[in-house]
Amino acid sequence: RQTQHFELQVGAGLVLLDWYTAGRTARGERWQFSRLASRNEVVLAGRRILWDAIRLDARSGFQGTAPQTGRYNCFATLFLVGDALALPAAAMVQASAATPVVKQATHLATASSVGGGVLLRLAGVEVETIGRILHQHLRFLGDVLGDDPWQRKW
Repeated sequence: RQTQHFELQVGAGLVLLDWYTAGRTARGERWQFSRLASRNEVVLAGRRILWDAIRLDARSGFQGTAPQTGRYNCFATLFLVGDALALPAAAMVQASAATPVVKQATHLATASSVGGGVLLRLAGVEVETIGRILHQHLRFLGDVLGDDPWQRKW
């Protein structure tokens, strides 16, 4: 279980990445847990702009190779908000709108304008694919932060 709550003042920025995987699929541990619960809440200047929650629960019929996840083994939610992130956020929405949906795709992506930012959702068959897509979307962070956070990831 994970709950994250962010309170931002006007002018602040946030890059929030929440992702989870099916587990060690090569060892047959695909979605082998009793419950996953994650909630992210973002409040900007006293106003809630995002409340995103997911719950996968074995008691609700979710277990093993659950039909709810299909063939996808990795899911990610990326939320960007703030003045310094407005251009990358808009670019994500435009890129998503221009990308056609393909049958049997190895990954799916959708972006929506939310709270003056963007909410990007990804699903992928392989964790590495989702990691590469996230890295591509977040490559601008090196300029914003003065360092590339992806360099220290592994």
